[in-house]
Amino acid sequence: MRESLPALTGSLVNLGHLHMNNNTKANLREIFFRGSVSLKGLDAALEIVGGAALLAVSPTFIVRVIAVLTQNELAEDPRDLVANYALAATKHLSIGTEHFMAYYLFSHGVIKLALVLALLQRRLWAYTAHTGI
Repeated sequence: MRESLPALTGSLVNLGHLHMNNNTKANLREIFFRGSVSLKGLDAALEIVGGAALLAVSPTFIVRVIAVLTQNELAEDPRDLVANYALAATKHLSIGTEHFMAYYLFSHGVIKLALVLALLQRRLWAYTAHTGI
């Protein structure tokens, strides 16, 4: 049973043909950290753009777009759960609801983007603050 486990020798880990020292593992960890934080930054930027876009369009326009996007699916299956839910949700869309969603997306995106930038600068407070966002 112990023969099947990777042999640990000093700072090297033997995984068959793959040998990784501590520097390589640290570099790999750094690459994954920066990649995942960068993806969160992209998500934050999309939230900011989405919030701004919601402020730029009217609720009537959103209802029309959803109707066009769901018409083919509803023609195939009139009981489609997702398409019917999307249509029903847009029927109750008001200016107030739209503005709330826009401001929420925009502010959440700005806060998340600020935290991403702080994480990339290795600010310690950002690690704790980012767990709540």
